[in-house]
Amino acid sequence: MSEKHHPFSPSQLYRRVLCPGSYRMEEGLSDTSSPEAAEGTMLHREVAWRGTNDSLTDEQQEVVAKCREFLAKVGPNPDKDDSWFFEQALMLREENS
Repeated sequence: MSEKHHPFSPSQLYRRVLCPGSYRMEEGLSDTSSPEAAEGTMLHREVAWRGTNDSLTDEQQEVVAKCREFLAKVGPNPDKDDSWFFEQALMLREENS
């Protein structure tokens, strides 16, 4: 199953800042994948799932654990009724703007 990447994903933000027109230039192009991209997508799911997966390598398990630790530090504060939001609008601008 192939999933199309979001055109403004975190891994693409630097390119969008350097060349905002790249978004339009890439429209209609096929979304190619690689073994590394497939692994990254799988690891994202593992972090969100919050379960355990014994089929992960030790290195993958370590990456997932570190991500979960980071998210626990910066995540919602139950005392303030904070919530996680996904796919929210994001405005990009240069620091000097």
